Amino acid sequence: MLEALFILLLIAAGQGVFLSATLCTNRDKGLSNLFLGLIVLFFSLQLFDLVLLSSGKALEYPHLTFWSIPFNLAFGPLLYLYTVSIISKNALRKVHLFHFVPFLLHLIYISVIYHFRGAEDKIKMIQELLLVQAGAAGQHPALSDLLAAIVMYLQFAIYMVLSYRLRANQNLPDTNLVNWLRKLWLAILIIGLFGLVQFLLLTAGIDQYPLTGYLAAAIAVLYIYSGAIVLLKRPKVIFGPPESPKYQYSSLGADEGSGLLKRIRHYMAEHSPYKQPDLTLKQLATLMELPERHISQAINEQSGQNFSDFLNEYRVNEFKVQLMKPANKHLSLLGIAMDCGFNSKSTFNTVFKRFTGQTPSEFKRQQQENN
Repeated sequence: MLEALFILLLIAAGQGVFLSATLCTNRDKGLSNLFLGLIVLFFSLQLFDLVLLSSGKALEYPHLTFWSIPFNLAFGPLLYLYTVSIISKNALRKVHLFHFVPFLLHLIYISVIYHFRGAEDKIKMIQELLLVQAGAAGQHPALSDLLAAIVMYLQFAIYMVLSYRLRANQNLPDTNLVNWLRKLWLAILIIGLFGLVQFLLLTAGIDQYPLTGYLAAAIAVLYIYSGAIVLLKRPKVIFGPPESPKYQYSSLGADEGSGLLKRIRHYMAEHSPYKQPDLTLKQLATLMELPERHISQAINEQSGQNFSDFLNEYRVNEFKVQLMKPANKHLSLLGIAMDCGFNSKSTFNTVFKRFTGQTPSEFKRQQQENN
């Protein structure tokens, strides 16, 4: 029975590597496929590690074991950046690489204490781990391992919350890609919870590894296989629909679009409709007495932004102006933001940092120092 399960897990791991390679090499949609591919790859390598340890093969192939341990510190940042890349392709910057510093430090640490050692030392460490997992008498996790696990789960929880709030605050349309993001978030959450249960049982000295480990693996296997099936049958769910001119049948030409964008910007500067927190494209079209599709096309093609980013850029710039007015010194940052069209603190902070690279407080402090 167990041998059949190990074979299934190995096949899933191989399928995951194939799916990861397919995703990482398809970069038409920016970095989102790269992040998703790395998540799937790390899932697959952890399945491989699970098979080696559970089957006892780790003792025969010690050099292939424990490569996936640092990946626990990479799932959170990868999910967060995958969410960012879906919401806005232009939001990713080099500074985001700092999210992976804990992962890289842990990788270096594991390499020093395990991978750079000889086979005999590795086998001894594997045997000690297996005794701890089996709840052998007198065998308990080292304090350093417990502290590392606590830090790992705290980091994981923080990134899960950040990813959820970022997705929830954007009010994203119910598209295939967004649904896929929700499923990925849920899958990683469930696997993380199984890992937490496993950690708590291990700390209590209870023989738990097979049950919780296999349950977590089952979730990963289901996600990998469902991803492979979706990729084969409905690739646009992950890759998006084939590229085609969005406004190929529109009567609005490039010259007219450029002129229309100038007209829209003039209306924005003159009437400030962006201060309405619930302003929609349809409402703006009604206010300007213009076709909704033409306004959307002019903004998309001429400014390179979607309607939401177009409005938020005006709101951010308006906030900067209002912040520096002496008459607004008695107002809080959130109060000024609300007057500029933002509808919540979390949305304001997220959008402001995305456009400026600073938090509102950092921006205010910098302006005060410059003045």
